[in-house]
Amino acid sequence: MALYTAQTSPEGLCGVILMAAPGRPVGQILIEQMERNPANAPLLDDVKSLVTDLEQGRTRPLSEVPSALHALFRPGLQRYMTDLFSHDPITLARVWAGPTLVLQGDRDAQVQMRDADLLINALTDGDRVDLAGGTHILKDDVPGNPFATYSDPSLPLHPDLIPAIVDFLNAQKE
Repeated sequence: MALYTAQTSPEGLCGVILMAAPGRPVGQILIEQMERNPANAPLLDDVKSLVTDLEQGRTRPLSEVPSALHALFRPGLQRYMTDLFSHDPITLARVWAGPTLVLQGDRDAQVQMRDADLLINALTDGDRVDLAGGTHILKDDVPGNPFATYSDPSLPLHPDLIPAIVDFLNAQKE
């Protein structure tokens, strides 16, 4: 959404920082995430169908959504998803000509390194910092506990995150 907002060139905007940002339509990333878990196999056709509808701006009543998917596709989220799924990050990146910092962790279970590759290749003025061991929450991965960075607020941010942001912001002042 940062690239979408940047299209209107808000006053004072000197650059965009994309942290763990998708480089593909988010609906497709959602499908890919669901496909990675074999337990989701019985739900995949429904998920793909729901994503297609949402990409086309159509929501479904909860009564038409399998109960196992209610939390993911509840009505309020569906309304949000119709907007979110309608944007192609690469199209937006090609239009934005300003400076951009792309930050991506190589242990991110939601957005892949290839998303950062796609973004950086589409940007006209992009810098990239890969966070070795970084998760989607921009913290160091906790081996053996894949959800720790989601649930433990005491875990610090990745040590390279703040310096990368500060360096990018300082470069914009020059």
